[in-house]
Amino acid sequence: MREKIKIVITDSGLGGLNVAAKLVGMLKNEPVFPTPELIFVNALPETNKGYNTMPHMNKKIITFNRVLEGIEHHFTPVIIAIACNTLSAIVDRTKYYKDNQNKIINIIDIAVEMLFQNIYDIWKANLIILGTETTILSGVYQNHFKKAGINKKQVIPTICSGLASAIELDSQSESTRQIIDRCISVAFERIENRQNKSYVLLACTHYGYVANQIYNSFQRKGLTNF
Repeated sequence: MREKIKIVITDSGLGGLNVAAKLVGMLKNEPVFPTPELIFVNALPETNKGYNTMPHMNKKIITFNRVLEGIEHHFTPVIIAIACNTLSAIVDRTKYYKDNQNKIINIIDIAVEMLFQNIYDIWKANLIILGTETTILSGVYQNHFKKAGINKKQVIPTICSGLASAIELDSQSESTRQIIDRCISVAFERIENRQNKSYVLLACTHYGYVANQIYNSFQRKGLTNF
């Protein structure tokens, strides 16, 4: 009997479950590997204590490195797919990555590639990036767009503090709505040319669960060309 190929999908919380579900569907329709076994690993170190609550970057890197080493020890996967922007933003700083770079697929690289493949007017548009503290402060998306020659003034990175945690607790709560509105208010005020087409990048897999709320919040602000 042929041994199953192991693919681990990891996220700092439950946002990556949506990515995992899509990957399962894709592999069923177009099997890339023979009889793949998909394993979801929650990289959250403690309940209600995520990476964005850690005060120092070094702590985040060490913690995630332990998770990656644990995944290697328990599963020995062929691929580790990081379905998390926060973790994708720091993975290349871990010791595990330096020794196993060929195993890692991160969601940021995939997202940026899809943007350039599917948005024909990206060089003329406003690019609003909504993400966690770690993702935005890492500058990883900003660097991708800079290398592509996109004007810095068009790129609007915006930290949505606490939104991922609020979504996990209750995506439809009043508290979640208030966090969304505060985040969108900050992003909206930073758009210099509101006549330009705007694209909103949900740079956290959790945010997809509240995409309609984010859309409605921008509309209430008066942004319609997005």
